[in-house]
Amino acid sequence: MKAPFLILLTCLLTACAASTPQQAREMSTERRYVFQVDADYQTAYQRIVDQARKCHQYPVGTAMQMVQGDLYPAKQSGTITVGLYGAFGPSLYQVIDVRGLDATRSEVTATFPMGPVEKMGGKVKGWANGSGTEC
Repeated sequence: MKAPFLILLTCLLTACAASTPQQAREMSTERRYVFQVDADYQTAYQRIVDQARKCHQYPVGTAMQMVQGDLYPAKQSGTITVGLYGAFGPSLYQVIDVRGLDATRSEVTATFPMGPVEKMGGKVKGWANGSGTEC
């Protein structure tokens, strides 16, 4: 009885989640938290990815909750994804885009397909500013 319920629950949860960063951005246009930070894009990116890994990277049963970061120096930007990777593929629940505005400022757009946007966005903002370590 337990196994069919768990399989159904997993299927329902993964159906609601995005499997690519672009899909998360498109599904969640109203679930974004955008802010600017007084740091170049590489510093803001590194602060966010380091703290996200401390908070969100660990095994979950037979799956793995992972943080992936990709930096694009030619575009002065980076993308960080947080998701659950398992037998049914990835289920992303955070996509964080960092874009350099100039040599000392960046814009961060955090997209959250599920969960409390303001609360999670505030944590990401603290990470980017180097002042927050809350998970």
